[in-house]
Amino acid sequence: MIIILIVMNIVSFLFSPQMLTMFFYLDRSNKRLFYSIKYFGILRINSGYITIDKKYFIIHYSDKSALAVKIKSVTSRKFKDIKTMSLFEFTEIKGTAEIGIKNDPDKFFFAAALNVVNSAAYGIVKTKKPFINMKNNIVLNENSEDDRIFLKISAIFNIFVILGIFTTKLWGKIVYGKRKK
Repeated sequence: MIIILIVMNIVSFLFSPQMLTMFFYLDRSNKRLFYSIKYFGILRINSGYITIDKKYFIIHYSDKSALAVKIKSVTSRKFKDIKTMSLFEFTEIKGTAEIGIKNDPDKFFFAAALNVVNSAAYGIVKTKKPFINMKNNIVLNENSEDDRIFLKISAIFNIFVILGIFTTKLWGKIVYGKRKK
């Protein structure tokens, strides 16, 4: 009886939708993109920050560990063929842009242009995916010169589908590798 319950829990975990929530904070004065990834918005999977070097994105995923990824590898043709984003169904996109206009009142025009882009993006996203909870704000800060962006993205996915795609790709490499020899 206990084995049946364990098997049923594993099967329900594989087939039920899982949710990831990603938080991003970009501070232009620090030149860092901070991130946090949470499972169901509660259990923290990873947090860290990303910096950009001349040729690399440097992902600091712990206090003592970092990963350097070449910028060209992210923008190359090979990377675009991976359709990873189709595995996720986005349910929430919320953002706030804080623009400091203390010594640069011309940023007001930038805020107006950003508002136009937000409105257009909202219309496009809501037309294609009307169920997405989307909200973007623009805040003008008279007491600061710093620009900041806060972003929260929630997505659901299915572990069984991801395991199936991974297995198929692995099986294809094994079969293709045997044929190649």
